[in-house]
Amino acid sequence: MITTFPVFSALDISHKPEIEAITHRFKPYSDFNFTSLFAWDTDGSTQISQLHDNLIIRLPHYLTGEPTISLLGNTRIPETVGRLLDTTSKLELVPETVIKELPSTTHYLVSEDRDNFDYLLRLEPIIAMEGADFKKKRNKVNGVKAAVGSDVSVITSAGTEHVELIKETFIQWATQYAKAMDGEAAAEFTALSRLLENIDDFNVLITCVFVGKRLAGFSINEVLTDNMAICHFEKALEPPENIATYVSYVVAQELQEIGCNSVNWEQDLGIAGLRQAKLSYKPYEFLKKYSLTRS
Repeated sequence: MITTFPVFSALDISHKPEIEAITHRFKPYSDFNFTSLFAWDTDGSTQISQLHDNLIIRLPHYLTGEPTISLLGNTRIPETVGRLLDTTSKLELVPETVIKELPSTTHYLVSEDRDNFDYLLRLEPIIAMEGADFKKKRNKVNGVKAAVGSDVSVITSAGTEHVELIKETFIQWATQYAKAMDGEAAAEFTALSRLLENIDDFNVLITCVFVGKRLAGFSINEVLTDNMAICHFEKALEPPENIATYVSYVVAQELQEIGCNSVNWEQDLGIAGLRQAKLSYKPYEFLKKYSLTRS
């Protein structure tokens, strides 16, 4: 069972039902998604607690590695926030739904955390690629189709037999884009491996796109409630040029076929190129997050 604050427990696969019983009541903020928490707990430092039926997490900051505390819930929020701020000077990654439960923010300094907004995308525009907004992407997808023709194939719900191939493709991707495997790419590889090695515990769709016999791209998406998915990992290898756009296009089709109509593409962490790429898909909503301190 999840311990009661101020006691924290190390995150464990057995916590999945309890955590999801809370998170499923709210929009799918990526920071509180159990699959994401589990996969990215690469050093065993992620901890959880609960207070007044609110989920509290303590995990390393995505960029600095410093301990970060946040919460998700809507029960006795002023009291819960007060208790947390008695033990830490700052709460981060605080969902907008929590901020709205505070009767007044005059006692707090509330700051938007734009770098950690989640991007929510509709699948249909990614599939149709109509209009001026999607002209460049439409041309890229058509270019890939023209370049590879019938050489391209898609395997959906890829199984354990593809695990090592996906790992190898990630390492090739890191090499292609000069990502050092002793830094952020290494942490992401460990997170990917943790998810793949425990894949039977999660409701994920693995899509592999092959060009000939070569795995050119893969995407791992979790199917959530309310016809939504969340994308945990997606990588693509050139050639052909623009294969990443083609992989996103194919994955959108696969997700729609199993009943999804939107996807959470998580945050951009303030990385300029990543922000530009995510914005180019015209998100219909951001899941906003904030930092919170006493004034």
